[in-house]
Amino acid sequence: MIRTLILLAALLSAQPAFADSFRRVTSEGSFLQLVEGRELNKFLMSIRFDSLGQIKGWAWGRPVLGNWRWEGTKLCKRVFIGTSDQGESCVQVRSDGYTVLFIPNKGEGKIEEFRLK
Repeated sequence: MIRTLILLAALLSAQPAFADSFRRVTSEGSFLQLVEGRELNKFLMSIRFDSLGQIKGWAWGRPVLGNWRWEGTKLCKRVFIGTSDQGESCVQVRSDGYTVLFIPNKGEGKIEEFRLK
């Protein structure tokens, strides 16, 4: 049990260092260049961002619809999964060209990791 807790603490403390190794995306143009025409995938979820500010896809067998805008150096998005409103959040975007991370402000949620296809 103690080994499991130590391993979990080590993994959680390594997460910021992992995110820091990715290049920060700081403009709408850079973001669109990265994601336009591509799918962002993670377990049972696939979404697309378009240049008109729309988000579309599927999550857990339900439709995903939403909108996005660029504000300063952050991506602000509001997403609905089925009829469930996930709320609006503004996140820092980082990528290594294969993976995209959405990093919320401290204490406002977990880092979301998507694979680009």
